Amino acid sequence: MKLTIILLALSMLSLTSAISIESENVLVVVASGCTPIGAEIPDNPVDEDCDGWLDTTLGFSIRATHPRVLLTAEKLQEVIDRMYGPNARDPYKRWFDLIKGKVDSGAAVDLANLALVYRATKDPIYKEKFISRIPSSGTPSLTELFGVDIMFDELSDDTKRKVMKRVSDVDSAWWRQTSWGYHSAIYASVPLAYSGIFAFTDVELSKDPAIYTFDAAGYIKIAQKELSPSGSFYKIENRVGGDPTYNNALPGSFGGMYDNFGYDAAEESYSVYLTHIYSTLTGEKVYENFLRDKYKARFYQNMQYPHIYTYYSTNQWCHKAGTEMHIVARIWNTRTDYITQPSHAVLLAYLYQDPKMNYYVNNGVWRELCGYAYDGMYMDLIFYDDSLQQSPPPDNPTAMYFNGPGFVSMREDWTNNAAFAVFMAGEGLSRRYEDANSFLLSRKTTIITHAGARVRFDYDNDKHHWYHIRSISKNTMKIFDPLESFDIKSGGAKTDLHSGTRLVDSDNMGGQIFETQLSSKDLVYGGTSRYSCSAYPLGVCERANIIKYEHIPGEYTYSVGDGTDSYTKKIDFFEREFLYIRPDVFITFDRVRSVDPSYKKVWTIHTIDEPVVSGTASETSHGMKAYGNARGTLILNSKDATHIDSLLPKQNKIVVRGGDTVLTSGNPLRPGIEISGSKILESDIPRWLEIFAVGSDVIGSLTLHGDAQEGSGTTETIVFDGTTQTYVTSKPTSLASTQLQDTTRNWQTDQWKGYVVRVKFSSGSPDTDVIITGNNQNILFGSFPSGNCWQYVIFRPLANSYKHWKKITRITTDDMDADDITISIPHYFDAEDATGRLHSFAPHTDGKNDGYGKRKDLGQWTFEIEATQPSNLDNFLNVISLKDPGVSKPPVKLIEGPGVSGALVGSHFAVFANEEQGLSSFSVTFPQGGSVEGLFLDLIPDTDYYYGVDGNVVSVSTSNNGGRIKRSSGMGTMKVSLNLGSQVWCTSDSDCSDSNACTLDRCEDGACSYLSIDLDGSGNIGMGDVMQITLLWTAQEGDADYDPNKDLDFSGAIGMGDVMMITPLWTQSCP
Repeated sequence: MKLTIILLALSMLSLTSAISIESENVLVVVASGCTPIGAEIPDNPVDEDCDGWLDTTLGFSIRATHPRVLLTAEKLQEVIDRMYGPNARDPYKRWFDLIKGKVDSGAAVDLANLALVYRATKDPIYKEKFISRIPSSGTPSLTELFGVDIMFDELSDDTKRKVMKRVSDVDSAWWRQTSWGYHSAIYASVPLAYSGIFAFTDVELSKDPAIYTFDAAGYIKIAQKELSPSGSFYKIENRVGGDPTYNNALPGSFGGMYDNFGYDAAEESYSVYLTHIYSTLTGEKVYENFLRDKYKARFYQNMQYPHIYTYYSTNQWCHKAGTEMHIVARIWNTRTDYITQPSHAVLLAYLYQDPKMNYYVNNGVWRELCGYAYDGMYMDLIFYDDSLQQSPPPDNPTAMYFNGPGFVSMREDWTNNAAFAVFMAGEGLSRRYEDANSFLLSRKTTIITHAGARVRFDYDNDKHHWYHIRSISKNTMKIFDPLESFDIKSGGAKTDLHSGTRLVDSDNMGGQIFETQLSSKDLVYGGTSRYSCSAYPLGVCERANIIKYEHIPGEYTYSVGDGTDSYTKKIDFFEREFLYIRPDVFITFDRVRSVDPSYKKVWTIHTIDEPVVSGTASETSHGMKAYGNARGTLILNSKDATHIDSLLPKQNKIVVRGGDTVLTSGNPLRPGIEISGSKILESDIPRWLEIFAVGSDVIGSLTLHGDAQEGSGTTETIVFDGTTQTYVTSKPTSLASTQLQDTTRNWQTDQWKGYVVRVKFSSGSPDTDVIITGNNQNILFGSFPSGNCWQYVIFRPLANSYKHWKKITRITTDDMDADDITISIPHYFDAEDATGRLHSFAPHTDGKNDGYGKRKDLGQWTFEIEATQPSNLDNFLNVISLKDPGVSKPPVKLIEGPGVSGALVGSHFAVFANEEQGLSSFSVTFPQGGSVEGLFLDLIPDTDYYYGVDGNVVSVSTSNNGGRIKRSSGMGTMKVSLNLGSQVWCTSDSDCSDSNACTLDRCEDGACSYLSIDLDGSGNIGMGDVMQITLLWTAQEGDADYDPNKDLDFSGAIGMGDVMMITPLWTQSCP
């Protein structure tokens, strides 16, 4: 029905603001103190027809009164009424009083807060404060502009022109953009807010355009285009939010992000201001159509780690007592990897009336507890909805697939100790790099992670940043083409193999297609600019997709990623199947076909704790152990034991890299006492070094002498300036003169020998550093002072070398008195290139150039499985079982058949197709009999299959093979239960006849069972068998004396029916 507009001109009434009442078909506008003077004339500041809107010739209308960008005049009155005056109520009244109290105390509250204080109280003192606080130079902030909008009618034209001049002086390419995209929101929100405030006002229309150059009305026109379905910003926002229009992945759930959570919670979060400002200004509710913001809370909740959280038992800085916040998954680590909630949550919850977002409002950052000037609390005063319910994370399912970014999140349940994984096959914009078919895994602790982080600003750090960008830092496949080239056209499309620029050796790490600059010289690492993706819709290179997803609650989550386009044409395809069998088994199955069988294929993961491979290493070197045809690996943590059964390829080489190699340790260094000769090991390759000093005087310098990459016979002076490396920070259980105990720990014997423990005391006692003489499971030994110790810290004084040392001949000092100098090599990010040359990508740990100190949670170990007898097609099958320490894992065995491979894990199985085509007919041999259940995968979707059992061989076919029939799912899966061994598959009792008259032959659930009637074991059917039944007369299923082997009629009770099963066979002899 056409919208009806009813105008009520109440010029005789003294109203403070306009009132609008919306229903489905009627918009009633009461214009404050407005008398209609005729038809609306566009492009002027007068509301001639008093409908509350200013018409324009630009294709939009805007509100006639201020405020009109953050909130309307009607909303402002509602906000004032609930926070100030006789009808005020908590929490709004309490919040307002906090802000007003800060203003009265002289605190510099933000301008939007100050504007609300004035509009509520009408006290001119606050107006004067507001005007005096408006900056005289620089680009206005959003908060300032929101304050100006609220105060607009109270400001003089001179004050307004000063703001206009500052905006005109902004020299930013972002402000001149007429098409928006990634990273645009934070920059476009400010000029849009300004434009909404000033467009078609007297001061804007009367300005000198040579002085006040910014075109407010023209910028609103740009926003109209960009926020409409034809706009670039609309399209890309919704593409990453799950709109399948420009994404060829399997459709999934709405929600997503451009690249990583650090940026999503920062620059990219300002998209909601663009849509809200425009919607408020024009009345067009464009925000309703933006999927990324609309479903952001659901995305964040599903992507949160179970085990990385903070529980606030009492009110703390910005957090309420009884709340708990979890960090979201670290996809690509900008080192802003502590994100726990979406930004601007209160506005998002209000706009979308989203209970999930309101969960973050009520349980996340609580501005009332942030203290000082309560910056930003105006958002809570305006948008907090105390009637909106909240929906916590456990309201979600235990798995969800987001097709925008190509993420599948899955978890055991919603407890903090649950197993959790993220499988990824999608595209990111900007700072999400080369992670096709990678995954993250945790249970009580982080197990498998993306290695490293964004650490920069010196050669070694930049080299590590390059590594973290590359797919070699992810948990996916490396395929080594010795002649690999950058076979990519300028628009991002792949070209023929070896048609592009040949990669230098240090760039050829077997990884996925570069998304940043190539290196022009070996060992000189490229920058961070990207090639164009203009060949693809919306300029997003299609590199990987989730092509199958199926979630059965309480049973399994199954997903398949196609990462073929993430590599050059050195491969024909790469598909990874990722199957999670609840509660704690993950199976990865890879099919990789290379164009050349000699191309080395390597299955790679990165772990926090050391992978210990069963058997004896066939090769060892600094930070490396290699094993031939190994099958079992254990990754042990005090909270979790991760077991990896590597079933395929059968001929393999497992390589573990990581940890630290100590070149020298336990030797004193003093003036005149050097360390030299055989006390110092030689490094495998030139590397920078970590150097630790413990003793009575370790402030000073030492000098290394020897051979380095920078030259033979060189020296380097290393300064110890008080920098330390911290390992443990905790509260002791007890402290005595010779020991400190912490019963929460499970240390290795003498793990901390030679380290320093700083003991912190309450009651004004000074902190004391104690050298640790040894330790056991939870006790540190040393000479400790007495006192009330509230915290201890285990650390060592640290320095780094910046030359890359191969052989140190001696170490000297002129001013240190150290009992123990330790020099070690961190191997955490070692990797080989296609020539077999080893590289170190470890960043400096002394914090000098990018504030980085060693973080174990960024990964310390690399675990690789190489196919040692490669062919064009290679399959990799790994079963990952997560258990508590000391708890046995289920037995794992390989299942095989022509064209198929699978795993039997305890009584569960999964069978996969070796090739990429769907299976129509196959057979598979199980290694043992018994009852099992599991999944046949890679079937033709939505198709009837027949399956039968003959001993331990299961036959499956789309043709009728006499077996049972079952239909595959839309994702090509089929779950079945099987009885393997001597049983023969059946469809009726007659299929089970074994020519033995003394057995009852039955077909149940497709399996034959044979129940003996010779109950007394005499070899004859007669009275003895009847007596066996009478002894249990009237016993029913569930009773202690019920025996199912004597329930011959399968009635669930022992009685006359069972006797009647015997009498037809009276006197029968049994074989």
